[in-house]
Amino acid sequence: MATDTGYLNYILSNPDLRENAEAAGLTQAEMIVMGKTHWEGGGKNEGRLNSPDAQDFTEGYTQTLGPEHYQDRPVEETLQASVRAGAGSDMWGAREAIDDAWNLGNYSAEGWNVAPDVPYKTGILGNTIAVNEGLGQLTPTTGGNQNFIQDRYLDASLANDFPDEWVTNNAWTGPKNLGGYWDDLTNATRDASGNLVRATPYDASTALRESTNVGNRGLANAGGGLLGNMYEADYTPRGLLDWSDYQTDPDFVLQENKLANYQPWAAGMGALPVYGAGTGTSNYVNNTTSGGTYTPVIDTTTTSTNTGNTVKDASGKSWIMTSDGQWIPTDSEYGSILTSGDLSKYPAGHYDSNGMWVGAEGPEVAFGGNRVINEKTGERVWGSGLDFAETPLGIAIANANTSN
Repeated sequence: MATDTGYLNYILSNPDLRENAEAAGLTQAEMIVMGKTHWEGGGKNEGRLNSPDAQDFTEGYTQTLGPEHYQDRPVEETLQASVRAGAGSDMWGAREAIDDAWNLGNYSAEGWNVAPDVPYKTGILGNTIAVNEGLGQLTPTTGGNQNFIQDRYLDASLANDFPDEWVTNNAWTGPKNLGGYWDDLTNATRDASGNLVRATPYDASTALRESTNVGNRGLANAGGGLLGNMYEADYTPRGLLDWSDYQTDPDFVLQENKLANYQPWAAGMGALPVYGAGTGTSNYVNNTTSGGTYTPVIDTTTTSTNTGNTVKDASGKSWIMTSDGQWIPTDSEYGSILTSGDLSKYPAGHYDSNGMWVGAEGPEVAFGGNRVINEKTGERVWGSGLDFAETPLGIAIANANTSN
């Protein structure tokens, strides 16, 4: 005959039932009722590997919820419909008492963490989690794990557990006395086993408080798309990958350590070139530690006689902008004029993209081709397709004919 513990394990060892219970925020007593109701109401006829009497398929406790648990139906869509159609719970009742919009019918499965919440399982079996009605959340009892905080949504979707207007650009904009829980949620971290833990132990006396210290877990909710606001988060180099399958000669020195030498960007691989380090500073930084907030660096040098800024590209070459918005080399003919400040010589539009003189009128059409006038000297500059009569040879022939 099934026991209360059997009904608890029946729910916890079947991923579809487990995630439904986690979403409902069930306590131990509520999960026992769910287990018995589900088993007697038809679960015993579903051919499940685990039952209230035996949980021999132990992998059921650790499996991530997937389409295979829903007869290949979409996971989020199916879970959401199942939870919304459920009997409810004390936690969702407390939420609706706080605000009508925070109700079970508005539960969203988008971004739900479908992996098992191990601390939740421990709290259920030990009966050490309860509903804090003022928060609308599950919290640890006095004898429970004071670092427990329910692991409901993935980092990018934390705000989905609340009405839409309660989180704005990662800032808490809901009821003020619930803001402290948003701080707790966004500052939570994962231990070596991957379990979500509080940054500071739970304190019932300060659970209801205003938000004063929002953490990084919610940055993806800041309206910056999938990456969130990537310029606000510190950069942490990725670790070395195992590329041993791509080794053609493992004994070759450059292919040692699973092709580590081909991963210069990985943490612990020493120095990497960094764009924008600036003139006079090292172009390399140590990649063994995480970087700080990213600030693009550009070398701008402006003088009182300069009409625009000069910039240096990654190779160190200097460029200057003309008055019509064109970048040209600083050491070019026109670049030198701009940096000297004497703009009366030759205005913009008389030079090409390399800063070299082309004149104001451009090519002069002539019989037999084009000829260019050098406005500095007034002389014609010859190119291809010449007016033969005006070439030195053409003039010599004309003179010879005249003399005859």
